[in-house]
Amino acid sequence: MEEIKITDYGLNGFGIGHIDDKTYFVRNGIVGEIVAVEPYLKQGNLVFCNIQEIKKASNFRVVPPCKYYQICGGCNLQHLEYLEQLNYKKIQVTNSLKKFLKFDIKINDCIGSTDYHYRNKISLAVREENGTNVLGYFQENTHKILEIDECLLDDNFSTILLKLIRQFLTQNKISCYNETTKKGNLKYIVARKVDKNILICCVVGNPDIKPFLPFYEILKNEFGSCGLSLSINNNPKTILGEKFINIAGINEIKSQKMGVDFVIDSASFMQVNDEIANNVYIQILDNISVDDIVINNYSGAGLLTSIIAKKSSVCIGIEINKFATKLADNLTSRNEISNQYNLCGKCEEILPKLLNKVNENILNLTEFKSEEKDIQLSSKNNLICVLDPPRKGCEKIVLESIIASPIKKIIYLSCNPATLGRDLQILTKDFEIQSIQPFDMFPQTSHIENLVVMTKKIK
Repeated sequence: MEEIKITDYGLNGFGIGHIDDKTYFVRNGIVGEIVAVEPYLKQGNLVFCNIQEIKKASNFRVVPPCKYYQICGGCNLQHLEYLEQLNYKKIQVTNSLKKFLKFDIKINDCIGSTDYHYRNKISLAVREENGTNVLGYFQENTHKILEIDECLLDDNFSTILLKLIRQFLTQNKISCYNETTKKGNLKYIVARKVDKNILICCVVGNPDIKPFLPFYEILKNEFGSCGLSLSINNNPKTILGEKFINIAGINEIKSQKMGVDFVIDSASFMQVNDEIANNVYIQILDNISVDDIVINNYSGAGLLTSIIAKKSSVCIGIEINKFATKLADNLTSRNEISNQYNLCGKCEEILPKLLNKVNENILNLTEFKSEEKDIQLSSKNNLICVLDPPRKGCEKIVLESIIASPIKKIIYLSCNPATLGRDLQILTKDFEIQSIQPFDMFPQTSHIENLVVMTKKIK
């Protein structure tokens, strides 16, 4: 064993220390601690270690409350007191952006939330192993299921739900999927709780609903307002499929956010942390005025587009998924929003075409919606671009089309500090960073959201 002092934080809950020319990545190490470590992987001058003994503990070290900590792999920061988790995440953003931006940057303190019981959605794997049905989460970097009877991150519904699922599987002959033989029907159970309503979706390969009818009665007796559906999916790379069948009960939940009425069903995307989602939306709206024309890229099911449309002159959403675009159209119609336009296609293809006449004060809408008119820009209209890409970040052509246009402001929501830094490196040639705000969308994990506001440089 080697003894080392932790001097910095790395990714995924690792602490960092140095001995001579070697960098040690210590799982669950906290800055300021002195620990004895046992290496498990060496790559050149990089050494990855587990802690064998803590010689000097940090005041920020706490006992993880979850009995599955470090086994299921879902949470990797439970050993850190929550305020230090927020500091850890700010450091992660700072270190990631410094690799790309060659100038001083100010990053705001990370905005936190309720540190446990915040998730409105969980996804449980169901498998048949050695003649027995098992239920829980996949262990870290494996397809081996860790059986659990509670999760401390969800909104206080997993303990009861897990008990009911096991009761159902025991009392009924349900065929569960076997990873080895590729046989069996039930693969996952996805649950979402909004307000006092709960939707349960069973992911299956075979659309036979009869075996699942008793499950609804079990759920109804416990939860009251609930719905049960099937998602048909034989794609091993995704959890939910594209085809859904309602079995019984409610098939959607009505709710409201920022003045927009919306419905959530088992297929809908919704941020899992309502408290942080509200904070993010508020800050986005703070950067939008009534005369602004906003293009919301990677817009999903359209909730943010509708929220922005309520405040701005015009809001255009661009989304590649046809089903999500249909949901956005339904949302627009439900709320009778006349200044929202939802375009279906790749952002890297639509955005450049949308902007190709903007220098002539025309937003080229008719190419995508022939029934609409092109949008005329006036001197009072500021053109704003919202970016909310997947973890891989934005395609270069998206960034280049923004730079070449008269867009005055960029609002960039990112879930990956590394690709955010790469994209900001390109954008900061023509745009100036006004603020970088981290949000703790996923407490107890190393994941983080960032909201960056940029304005066009005056030349």
